[in-house]
Amino acid sequence: MRSRPILLVLVYCIALAFGIGVGLASRPKPQVTPPHSEEVPNEPKPPSRGTFTSDLPEPVERLWDRTRRDPAVTMARAEAHGPEAMDQFVRFWARVDPLGAAQFYEELDEKGQVAALPIVQELAKWDPMKTAEWIDTSVPDSQAIEAWNYVAPIWVQRDVFQLSEWLQGREPGAARDILARALCEDENAILRAPEATAKWASTITETKSREQSIRSVIEKTARQDYERAAALLSSAEISDRHLKQHLEDYLVRHRY
Repeated sequence: MRSRPILLVLVYCIALAFGIGVGLASRPKPQVTPPHSEEVPNEPKPPSRGTFTSDLPEPVERLWDRTRRDPAVTMARAEAHGPEAMDQFVRFWARVDPLGAAQFYEELDEKGQVAALPIVQELAKWDPMKTAEWIDTSVPDSQAIEAWNYVAPIWVQRDVFQLSEWLQGREPGAARDILARALCEDENAILRAPEATAKWASTITETKSREQSIRSVIEKTARQDYERAAALLSSAEISDRHLKQHLEDYLVRHRY
């Protein structure tokens, strides 16, 4: 009779073990999560709604979704929606592919209706001198001044000697004046070569801009080298007697 309880216990243990095994077998196997795939570098991103003006036609906004991998096709379709849509897409395309946007811009019949500055802004990050050449050949006069004003300080920061050499071959005009003023406003450029910078200041066409650039060169030079600044002032042609007196007083204050 003692063996019967023992037998029942054994049967119970076997049944319990069997049930646990079945339960484990029926549980779903853990899934191995693949590593997060990184985005394809340089893949164009669709512009946010904030990129567009409020009165831009809705179909134009949807163009990007349909052609997000080919900005050229998007631009061609945007052309059908008028100058405003074209302007918005040129701005975005310049961020995605500035060289492609520049080439497309050159082929436009009505360049004056589309802003060239967004392309200039992106190209200048790549090569200011190439950007200057592009402005010369492709940007309409109505937008050229704004473009030159943008690229000038970037070029001064990037390579002041290259800019100075490039200026040597320029005819007098708005572009040369803007670039020369940028040289005369940059303290590093002035301290590297005060005399050369002052010479460029003296070439600026408009009298007030010329004399203000000369003032900038002399004042910045005086903070570091009084003697050179005094020599620059003595050779400078300044018609504004108040400005000349100001510079003489400025040199006195920085003599010691």
